[in-house]
Amino acid sequence: MRLLLATKNLGKLKEYQAFLGRMPFSLVTVDQVPSVAKLIVKETGSTFLANSRLKAVFYGQHSGLLTLADDSGLCIDALAGFPGIRSARFAHGDFVAAQKKLLAKLNNLPLSKRTAYFQVVISLFDPQTNLLKSFSGLTRGRIVKPLGNNGFGYDPIFFADKLGKTYAQAGSRQKNRYSHRAKAFNQLKRFLTDRYIKSQ
Repeated sequence: MRLLLATKNLGKLKEYQAFLGRMPFSLVTVDQVPSVAKLIVKETGSTFLANSRLKAVFYGQHSGLLTLADDSGLCIDALAGFPGIRSARFAHGDFVAAQKKLLAKLNNLPLSKRTAYFQVVISLFDPQTNLLKSFSGLTRGRIVKPLGNNGFGYDPIFFADKLGKTYAQAGSRQKNRYSHRAKAFNQLKRFLTDRYIKSQ
């Protein structure tokens, strides 16, 4: 069964491929489906939930495929949750520059005041039945100077409390056990198994 991942982000694609493992789904991205390759959805929602649902329904309706979409971001407590749902837009494709800007905003704060969390909401839309389900995950930590060379986005400056290191210092397997996306995906995986695999 083809499963459309509503993204062009190759880092995110690799994470989802690892999460899916041997599940009987053929994961494809927006770029690989001609009917949606040139379409762009405006993320007008004010929450991660709203934006993930908006993207899942949009790409699912236009492609006719079972579709996954997520919306995620880094939320810094001292900055009232910023950049939050604007995490990707704040970076403008240059996450190294974005990391520096955030660190500058926190420059005078001690580590104890640099608490933050990564949050994600994954939404699944089935255009054949209009089913729409969402799953959320959150991981707490703090903002530090860039450490590590793995991962993508804001991973180098996010020190995850339970990992004891930044996302970028962790290997993909380790990150995929503890990350916010892993928590949400584990819920999704159970749902996909019960709804689409066991029923076949």
